[in-house]
Amino acid sequence: MFIHRGDIPETLQKHIDEVVMDMQKPTTPSAARLARNSRRTRGMNELQGKEMLARDLFFKTEIDDGEELIQVLPEVMFDRHWLPAAPDKWVERQYGALEQLRPDHAVGYITQQDAHSMNPHSKAALERIEEGKITRHALTTQLHFPFLTCQWKSQKSGEGHYHASLQGARDGAAIVRSLHDFYRTAQHSPSIVDTAHFSLTTDTDIVKLWVHWLETNENGGADYHMELVNQAFLRPLTPRDTGMVDMRKMLRNILEYAVGARLHNIKAAIASLPLPPPRTRSPKRGLSRKSMTSSDTMPNAAKSVRHPLAAAPKFDAQPPMPGYSSLPLKRLREE
Repeated sequence: MFIHRGDIPETLQKHIDEVVMDMQKPTTPSAARLARNSRRTRGMNELQGKEMLARDLFFKTEIDDGEELIQVLPEVMFDRHWLPAAPDKWVERQYGALEQLRPDHAVGYITQQDAHSMNPHSKAALERIEEGKITRHALTTQLHFPFLTCQWKSQKSGEGHYHASLQGARDGAAIVRSLHDFYRTAQHSPSIVDTAHFSLTTDTDIVKLWVHWLETNENGGADYHMELVNQAFLRPLTPRDTGMVDMRKMLRNILEYAVGARLHNIKAAIASLPLPPPRTRSPKRGLSRKSMTSSDTMPNAAKSVRHPLAAAPKFDAQPPMPGYSSLPLKRLREE
């Protein structure tokens, strides 16, 4: 699998300019707290830095009197089914397969179970019947359709944005791939914006915002792209340096799009998915193997039907936007 670096497609760039880069949002105290704590985190390890900064870099959820519909979780395990394969056997032998998908933080839609576990109950983004249509082979069962992920590194550990970007590229490629397959299974033709993903990398000194998308190459395979959108220093704010304030506004814009137009498009696609097959009942308790008759074994029972999202796609995706290409500049490789 290759991660390409190059120009962002025009449609996606327009979305970034009009939505993500909107600086009209009011300023929140989060950026100031991030800047104030940044000096303390430079000598910390990765775990300490995350604990200190994550609460202000991301969003408060409803349980903390914050945002409805979303969930912010650390160390989320994604299903390996969505790991893109290496482009050929030579690359796989040379570099090995990609390892387990696990963003340090993931932001997505809260599940019904987590929403109803609150007292009083929170509002979930998807209805229970909608969850039933997608959870058979979801990217993760801990939250739905993640739209922002983050990989943290620490200067103290000697690792930085290069290492974080490799992990972020792996996570972003899997998310984009799962979105393409979701829309295709629902027989919807998504735009490149519908299946794009945003991620962050940080070394507790600088925060970088990335966008991920997919293009189909001339051989019918998938090329996964990742490009830098913006970066900002985690340092005390000055009238001339408002980078962290602008970064926080961009993240707020991504959130508003995610709980607005993006969620609307996802729910429209879910409506086209069939209901999952009913679960088959297990044999009644108390019946021993000897006491079961030939009718109990049901030799003519129909074969179980697989959920449409459980079948791996024959190829990674349909071309989201024809005519765009870029030269591969770096090969994705797990640390």
